[in-house]
Order: sequence, then C-alpha cells, then structure tokens
Amino acid sequence: MSSLNTESTSGLCDSCRGVSPFTVSSIRTTATGQQLGYRHRTYQDLEQSSSLCPLCKLILDELIKASHPTIKLKKGRVHQVLLSSDKYHSVEHTRRELCVITVLVTNSNARAFLHAWADPSSDAALSGDIAGHALHPAPNSPGAFRQIQTWLETCLRSHTECNSVPLADADTSSTTRFPTRLLDVGTNNTPFVKVTDRQNALERYAALSYCWGPAATQLRTLKSNLAEHTTTGINISAMPATLRDAVIATRNLGLRYLWIDALCIIQDDSPDWLREAPQMGLIYQNAHLTIAATGSSSSTGGLFHPRDTTTNQSVVELSYLPPGCTKPRTFFVGPHTPFFDKVVTASVWNSRGWVLQERNLSRRIVLFSVGQLFFECIRHSVAEDGLVLAAVR
Repeated sequence: MSSLNTESTSGLCDSCRGVSPFTVSSIRTTATGQQLGYRHRTYQDLEQSSSLCPLCKLILDELIKASHPTIKLKKGRVHQVLLSSDKYHSVEHTRRELCVITVLVTNSNARAFLHAWADPSSDAALSGDIAGHALHPAPNSPGAFRQIQTWLETCLRSHTECNSVPLADADTSSTTRFPTRLLDVGTNNTPFVKVTDRQNALERYAALSYCWGPAATQLRTLKSNLAEHTTTGINISAMPATLRDAVIATRNLGLRYLWIDALCIIQDDSPDWLREAPQMGLIYQNAHLTIAATGSSSSTGGLFHPRDTTTNQSVVELSYLPPGCTKPRTFFVGPHTPFFDKVVTASVWNSRGWVLQERNLSRRIVLFSVGQLFFECIRHSVAEDGLVLAAVR
C-alpha cells in the first residue's frame, strides 16, 4: 500500500478516530430502540470539520457527489451522520468482514458509500476484520490477471457445483464437446482460426461475450477470407478493440484457444450459421471461462477501461485496537468502487437477448466492467474490491 497517497491518521478528528470495523458493524440499544452502526458528527459539524479532518472531507465529498441533484435537509431537525456496515454483530471477537461503509444522514435524502480495505498480509485482513481489497491500477495489469487466476483456481478446487455440470456428449451427433472452430491465440503467434476435431479434446478454451455494435465495424470470417483466417491468420492489430483485448486476456490467463462468434462462424454462409448457431449455448456451457465485455456497447469499446487514479488522493489510513489486543491494526478508506448493479446489471451488454444463454449457461464468467472486475460462477458473484454478492444462479 506504500504507493497510495494516504492522509496521516494524526490529522483525524475525534469522531473519525473512532471509526473501525467494530464500531460500524455494532448494534447499540438506545432509548428509541436499536441503532446500527457508528454515530459520527452532525452534517453541519461535518461541513466545518472537513477543512481540517481528511476523513470528514472524504465523507462530505462522497455525500455531495452521490446526492441528486442536491442534499435536502429537513428544517429544524437533527441531521446525524451514521456510518454502518452490511454485517452487524452484537458479540465481540467475531469476524467483521468489512468492505463497504454506508454513510447516512438522518432526516435527509443523503446517502453515500465508502470502500474499506487492508493489505492482504496485514492483521486487519488476516483476522477477517477487513474483507475489502485494493483495486488494481488497471484491468490488464499483472495483479488483475493474478486475481482472475485466483478466482478460477478457487472455483476449480472448491466449487463442486461449478465443476459437476455435465459437458455435452461428444458422441451425440446433435451436440459437440468443442466448437467446430476455435481461434488459436498461442502466445506470440498471429491468431488463426483452427478447425477442431470434435471427438478429441484439445485444451480448455475461453469464449467471448460482447456487443457487436454496428456491423460495419465488426471483423468477421466470411467465405472470401476463410482460407486467409485459417492459414495466414488474423493480424491482432486489425482486430476491433474488444476482440484484440480478448486475445490478450486469453493469453494472460494461460489459455490457448478462444471462441468468438464473428470469427468462428462463417457469417455469410447460411448452412454454416444454421449448423453453428444452435450450438452456442453448449459452447458457452463447455467453455473453461467466458470473458464478458460488460463495459462496452460495441466491438470497438474494448475490455480494458482506464481507471481513475486520482481517487488515491482521497485515501485515508485508519488504525484501531481490537478488544483484547495490544497491537493496533491498520486499514484504508476511500471513495466507493462501482457497484455490480450499476456497471453490469444496467449495462448495454446485459440488455442483449443473447446474454441469457451467454451469462446463465457459462459455468464461470469474468466481467470486465467500468471501474472494476467481477467474477461469477454457479456458486456466487464476487468483486475485485472484495465484496461477495449473493448467489446468482
């Protein structure tokens, strides 16, 4: 975490020094009933303290940013700022698993979210107090691909339900274990379309799920260029950004083969299309991994969207002393990361008719979204920032 431009804990106000995975996830009994989370300042006090305290400034900035179009306060009422977790505990010494801090202002429409994370090797993370992870600087960075590999390995090793889905029977004439054609991306070679032997296993392959966009921008395999695509190959620089990035991702994940509909089905050959299109559900189901371009509305949009590195300026380092411990633990709080519903569920990619089979039949799918990566399998959905979502299948 040394690369982050963090604010010193010495500049925090008393209210912010009390923020910890224990206080934001606590249940307190008050005169009016139970209160969840941590009682911070009033909103009016927050405006004053933000000029001195970096966490107060972060909270105020995120509240203002999230309010549409402006924060509406009820006159004559107390506007208490509350910080809370989605996991609450009434007993001490249990795992806090803090990743997201919700900021609420009572008697108003104001709500915002903060991202909490810790160094994976720190006591805060190893104890289970902090479940959040720092985002990688770019979705195509070595660390990002290591994260995807970790998700894959965990799923392969531990998720029996994800690995017990039967593959299509290669001996049945109506189905194939492997697609008729795959793009052989190798390691450094020019990718080329390879005709497979359906009866014999090649290697694991990835499948691309993406939005085509205007047909004029789409690179396709046609009867006129089929021979070139299968022999000479396809110059990666000639590919639209999404296809090119999918080749790069496939290579970085240690896979040799990639299925892309536009390249592996002869697009102007009706008999080939009628034969291959009904197999697409099986192609996604049998893929080792589906790569989803959820952040792009066309094949020119790409997988690897630049990330806002300026948010590092708002990162605040906090320390806390757990009950029964003598050594403080450290974690970080920063602006919230993009939520699944906003960048995946509401995406153009997810509105397509084809996505029903591409997403629901894939046993594992990595979603390259704007802001962060997500991974879905039959068991669950997880985010790059450490948030574990409910079961999705």
